[in-house]
Amino acid sequence: MVLPIAYFPPISWFKALLLEDSLIEQHENYMKQTLRNRCQIATANGVQRLSVPIIKAEKTTDVLIASHDNWQQKQWHAISTAYGESAFFDYYADDLKPFFLPSQKEATEVLASASENPHLFTHNLAIIRKLLELMDIDHELRFTETFVGETYTAFNAEFKRMQNAEPTVGGRRESQCRMQNDSPTNNNAQPNSAFCILHSALNKPYYQVFREKIGFISDLSILDLLFNLGPESACYLLK
Repeated sequence: MVLPIAYFPPISWFKALLLEDSLIEQHENYMKQTLRNRCQIATANGVQRLSVPIIKAEKTTDVLIASHDNWQQKQWHAISTAYGESAFFDYYADDLKPFFLPSQKEATEVLASASENPHLFTHNLAIIRKLLELMDIDHELRFTETFVGETYTAFNAEFKRMQNAEPTVGGRRESQCRMQNDSPTNNNAQPNSAFCILHSALNKPYYQVFREKIGFISDLSILDLLFNLGPESACYLLK
């Protein structure tokens, strides 16, 4: 399966990544309003969507991260508020905080070159590698040599649905697996596609901080799994 680069990817993305033949697409044109610069977390009031401001370019690998609106501080505050009481937030916070609140040394290095902004692709890749390390998963990331694209259209379609409608609880969405057949570019869509199998595998609930209040919400950012299950996250992804 070929996957787009993603910002703190959803759980289904990581399950797909761990398939033997998975690749990350690095030759695509950038697609806005997708998981490339967005993720979703669970709060006391339901799902909160976090978005990275960008300086758009044609190619995803050329897209830069904008530095306005104090977005990093705002996102870390949102994550801390949502998961501060979770079982493993304190255990992983110091490893993840630098992606939002860089140290003074890192900030000085960035400011030393005022014309430079971090590349979104590189930033996301660093996050993914750190997450694999924290979950103690030994997995070699592999990348496309040419543009492939259409094999992961389902991820784009599903994520846009998530942006336009409130996710359902109980680990299921009405649109589950339907996105394969909805895709106009996927002529070989099948109900039992790898993506549907991955999605259905996520229906088994795990503990979430606000589950008793808002119900279980499936396929949030991998942060939700990590902060709630900790070292058991790898078992959830690999089983």
